[in-house]
Amino acid sequence: TVFLNQGTLTLGDESTDSITLAGGLDTTGNATNPATVNVAGTVATTNSALDLGAVSLDAATTLDSGATGGTLNVGAVTGGQALTLDGGTGGAITVASITSGGDLTVTDGASATFSGDVNADAVTLTSSAGTIAFQGNTVIDTSLSVAGTVSGVSFTGATNTVAGATVFLN
Repeated sequence: TVFLNQGTLTLGDESTDSITLAGGLDTTGNATNPATVNVAGTVATTNSALDLGAVSLDAATTLDSGATGGTLNVGAVTGGQALTLDGGTGGAITVASITSGGDLTVTDGASATFSGDVNADAVTLTSSAGTIAFQGNTVIDTSLSVAGTVSGVSFTGATNTVAGATVFLN
């Protein structure tokens, strides 16, 4: 599903909302894509790509590209709400940056790359066949928990800070 409207696209407005787009989701790469994308609740595809540009989180949000996964690409994330990313067992996750400060969970994915700065409260990394890479400056305000099913974690930004409880089980 390709959205070519130039205005605002809103996918959910409460954490309990849910929308599944079987053919995938694309809001990037065209001159007429939405200028603003607001998300809340669960936005999912059925093992298809989920490509979002910059998003604002209006409530707790889960982005899910299906059980076996499609790629999950997200631009800059703002909004101060909890964000869960689920790329399935085969979907690579890429995120430009997170400046929202809410909780961050990576539930599943072939790998995950945060190319820019990340500012989050609690970060929970549940499962990844590949490395979960924080390439920009990373600030985790509350806690970091890495499960034994995460293949690897890297922090390569110039400045990285993890406050509170930190647990690596991988």
